[in-house]
Amino acid sequence: MDLSGVPTGDLNAELLRRTGSVDSLDPLFGLPSWVDDPVLRDQYEIIVARLRREIEHVPLSTLQQLRIERITFNYIVLKYREAHADTGFEFADQLKDWSTYWAAITREFDLVLKAWKPRDQDAIMAVVKALVTEIVSTVDNSEVRNDLVRRFVDSFQRAGLTK
Repeated sequence: MDLSGVPTGDLNAELLRRTGSVDSLDPLFGLPSWVDDPVLRDQYEIIVARLRREIEHVPLSTLQQLRIERITFNYIVLKYREAHADTGFEFADQLKDWSTYWAAITREFDLVLKAWKPRDQDAIMAVVKALVTEIVSTVDNSEVRNDLVRRFVDSFQRAGLTK
């Protein structure tokens, strides 16, 4: 595909559209086919969705987003191996090591969440508010502009970002 005539701004916008959303990493979130328990497969999806919802107010790096995948993957594989003697843990030490590793990666993730201080959130929200105001002010149609403002306020409140 020839992109030589495409303005840089359009290329940047397209790159952000393709890579900026949380779900852009979804192809990496999955279980191997040998985890054939439909309940565990469903629970994998539920855990990922819940973790994402619980941390949506925290700006996470790509590595932190990938940590969600590792935490969930390792938990489901742990549960699978506990329940299936043929692919399970041959020795108690293997179960202990797997559980210890899982606990360590969840602790690290939890530290990131605890490090997120409300004053950091307030500062970031002030910047977000200014940017939203700047962009919304460029909308000429007052009905559309007012509708956008209401939607932003409702969305921010739902996410627990404003009072």
